[in-house]
Amino acid sequence: MTPHSFFLIFIKLLGVYLLWQAITLVLNVIGTIGVAVQPGENDILILAITTSAGIIALVVIALRLCLFRPDIIINKLALDQGFKEERFEINIHRSTVLTLAVIVTGALILVDSVPSLCHYFLAYVKESKFNGSSPKIYLGLYTVKSLIGYLLVSNNRRIVALIEQRRANRVP
Repeated sequence: MTPHSFFLIFIKLLGVYLLWQAITLVLNVIGTIGVAVQPGENDILILAITTSAGIIALVVIALRLCLFRPDIIINKLALDQGFKEERFEINIHRSTVLTLAVIVTGALILVDSVPSLCHYFLAYVKESKFNGSSPKIYLGLYTVKSLIGYLLVSNNRRIVALIEQRRANRVP
């Protein structure tokens, strides 16, 4: 494995994680714009829409660079320069790498979503006592994210077996 191919894989994995975070970002932007819609308060709505559009544009550019054009990032930052050896000798089986990737992805999702899940659960409990509006949408979102993270970590062997099986069926 060359330094260039290592950073290519790393940046693409970063792009996949960024894609996951973009889903949450879009839901938060929708909530922000929904809160900004107030009768007679057009300035706040315009500010919320332009700020949200700018943030989404930056995320789309970052996603496009990470997923489809990682060579640009590697060349601009000179990530593959300055290594003593031309090639890295790594003798790790593909399924081991996949297992680690699935576990790390699941763990990152869990670490990201569990604190928010606790926060919105407590907010739901507090607001249900006062008959106020409850953050059900965020509670559901972070419950699903936590469940996906847990399932990725706990069922990593099944997921890797499924990926390997599909790869074996595709290769002639």
